Amino acid sequence: MSELDSAITTEEVASEEAASEEAASEEVEDPEVEKYHPIAYAIDTYLHRVRDCEFCAKVFIPVSKRLRKRSYQKILSDLKNAEDKLASTPEESEELAAINTIGSSIRKTVRLKKSNLEETLERSLFLKLFSSFDAFTGDLLTAIYNNKPELYTQLNREIKLSELLIFGSFEDVKSQVLQDEIEGFRRKSYIEQFEILEKKFSINLKGFERWKDFIECSQRRNLLTHCDGVISDQYIKLCKEAGYCHAEEVVTGDRLGLDNDYFFKACSLMMEVALKLGHTLWRKLFPEEIQKSDTYLGGTIFEYLQDEDYKMSEIFGEFAFNLPNISSDLDYKINLINYAIALKFGDKPKKAKHVLAKVDWSAASNDFKIAEAVLNDRFEDAAMVMEKIGKGTDILDEQSYHEWPLFKEFRKSEIFKTTYENIFGYSFIAELERAADKAEEEIKEEVESEEAAQ
Repeated sequence: MSELDSAITTEEVASEEAASEEAASEEVEDPEVEKYHPIAYAIDTYLHRVRDCEFCAKVFIPVSKRLRKRSYQKILSDLKNAEDKLASTPEESEELAAINTIGSSIRKTVRLKKSNLEETLERSLFLKLFSSFDAFTGDLLTAIYNNKPELYTQLNREIKLSELLIFGSFEDVKSQVLQDEIEGFRRKSYIEQFEILEKKFSINLKGFERWKDFIECSQRRNLLTHCDGVISDQYIKLCKEAGYCHAEEVVTGDRLGLDNDYFFKACSLMMEVALKLGHTLWRKLFPEEIQKSDTYLGGTIFEYLQDEDYKMSEIFGEFAFNLPNISSDLDYKINLINYAIALKFGDKPKKAKHVLAKVDWSAASNDFKIAEAVLNDRFEDAAMVMEKIGKGTDILDEQSYHEWPLFKEFRKSEIFKTTYENIFGYSFIAELERAADKAEEEIKEEVESEEAAQ
């Protein structure tokens, strides 16, 4: 829009382009993801799409607000200059230009008053959460059927000979039948979809605490998509049946919108639903792959801990910690420690201590003894265990001291730095500097490579 573009300075354009490049860089898929289990890949892809939506909302909605402010300031400046020009008895050409400026400024003001870039962006990103979720359920079902071919016998679809002759192979037929099944599945409401999955796979999928929030959120999506947020009798009925309680009374005919708080809660909710749905079906249908599920789930929690997203780390950590079947005692303890980290650094230290107390750590390996000591702020005990561990174990190595969120506060202590140097023969800070230099060189090489390619 010209009335908005005219308000942006060169410096602002450069700043917003930099933000856009940063957002784009987060969308680049790690080539290692191709090695994932297809169910893990489906979950991971959706989580990152939601995080992209969060990033866009945090960056570009404030930008749109600044653009509106700059636009009004530019219009005010143009009006003042035009009025000053008219007051100074200008020549005919200057007078005409001033009159045109005033008319143009008035039109721009009318357009700006009717525009709402923030709402457009936020609503688009909110709807993106659900279109991506639809893609996720399709990817999830495709992964399940392809890894459990006997499920194809449940797809009772008749195919005409004329249709069969179009396909090049039986695999093509299977693929088309599955895609038709998925398309039919997607056309149903989310309530119906979960009921279908529950019946098909004999499992309870609606028993998690935030099911009612998911129903309200998905119904709000329907209102925003089809009737500009106007509340319907069906919306009220389904929210009530799910047990959802609105903070304020809602009435048919009123209009629901979005705000920042609701949007970011929706992002958290949708990530929770996807991860729990994916892992619950994975573990139910492929019990022989629980180890893979545990490994991937632990990796996801670790990633969110590294990003200091303690809210999602807690949600995922609690889910992992309370799973009825864990592949090993090792994975159970890892889940517990990561859950406790999320609680401790998420301002719930008492709950973290309560979780840690569920295990007798005196019989655990040194990898877990140091974790328990650090989380209970017994840094001297942790340093003694660190000395016993030495240069590392199968679980904990030098890199762990640099990357594991567990050591976030311990790393700052003098006793840690002294113990680290005693073990490895060089200072922790010196190793950080070497790692930074190495990363800098790698980044320079990437930049040079991209410039050469252009």
